[in-house]
Amino acid sequence: MKQKLLRLIPYAMALAVGFYALPLLPLQPALLVLLVLPALVFVCSVVYGIRQGFDGWLSVITAVLFASTLFVFYNESAWIYIIIYAVTSLVGCGIGRLFHKTASKAVME
Repeated sequence: MKQKLLRLIPYAMALAVGFYALPLLPLQPALLVLLVLPALVFVCSVVYGIRQGFDGWLSVITAVLFASTLFVFYNESAWIYIIIYAVTSLVGCGIGRLFHKTASKAVME
């Protein structure tokens, strides 16, 4: 369990930097929460899924990290994005897991 959580640290750090640094850029908030941050979550999740396989902990960490930014950058109407980003992370990990299987088969051959 501890080793699984240690493997999540680089991806959690990338998400944390994105969640806390990107709102500081002069972007439209709607563009940020509807396009930029979901793309970041999806890409991090796919890469994690390819390298480590499927893991639901990444979705939990994604939800917790974004929830902590609500009080700093957004208002109460952004609560729904916690669920949206968690589901995006689950889908990304699932897609990455598909490629994880094919990548591990190619290595074995």
